[in-house]
Amino acid sequence: MTTTRKILFHQDFVSGKLDSPTFVDLGYMKALDLGNLKTWFTKVLRGQQLEGLNKPSWMMNGGIEISGAELYRQNNIWHYHCGIYVNQPGDPIAWTSANLDMNIQGKTSAAVYHYAKTSDAIVILGYSPEHVPFPGATDPNNPLVSRTSRLAKTLDLTGGMLIK
Repeated sequence: MTTTRKILFHQDFVSGKLDSPTFVDLGYMKALDLGNLKTWFTKVLRGQQLEGLNKPSWMMNGGIEISGAELYRQNNIWHYHCGIYVNQPGDPIAWTSANLDMNIQGKTSAAVYHYAKTSDAIVILGYSPEHVPFPGATDPNNPLVSRTSRLAKTLDLTGGMLIK
């Protein structure tokens, strides 16, 4: 089990210009969404459990690999359902660990955070207010494709520089 010691942000997510229903870059996120993002990564860093569904982006909920999603598997790309959890009152069936282990019994939402897992950190690649399940890993219009190919382009913003 890997402990998340650090949360990094991909440079293209920080400086990007995306502002659509399916992908929103950091500078275009609403105040509420920014607050939720900070709460999420703070819980991860503090070792607290999370209520949302969390899974690899190359797998369906049943554990079946998605054809054409090898780029996600090779780079360990995951997504976390970050809320609003509509019509899902109370606790989830199962909680997601702060290590961000696979949990398909967490709560689901339209919104997700896309991230890569590394040996001691996660790299936030993007935010989707309206998650399109299984965005094509070979689709050139999918920003996760270019960000995944340049995972080393990161910034540490958790100290409050841009995330307040």
